[in-house]
Amino acid sequence: MPKVSPSQRKRISRIRRRAIVAVREAYEKGLISAKRADLLLYLSADEQAKELATILADRETRERTAHLAAETINAYLASHSDKVDLLELGRQIRAVIA
Repeated sequence: MPKVSPSQRKRISRIRRRAIVAVREAYEKGLISAKRADLLLYLSADEQAKELATILADRETRERTAHLAAETINAYLASHSDKVDLLELGRQIRAVIA
């Protein structure tokens, strides 16, 4: 187990005491950092839930976009074994994530 600094220990304690259940669970599952969870504590319970939903939706969008880009790169490379046109590859990636 990694060493935890005193300030990190305090942050984790605050999360356990004051975070709404959804924020605490998101932190425990590794979906948000301790710092981000701690920042949410200064919002009302309703605002914590709303901001957490936004954070998780943004994370999901980034993951989906990265997956689409990776699939496009893999497909392009599989069909172009001789020469890679990075401009064309970039165009294809932008098209698929738009």
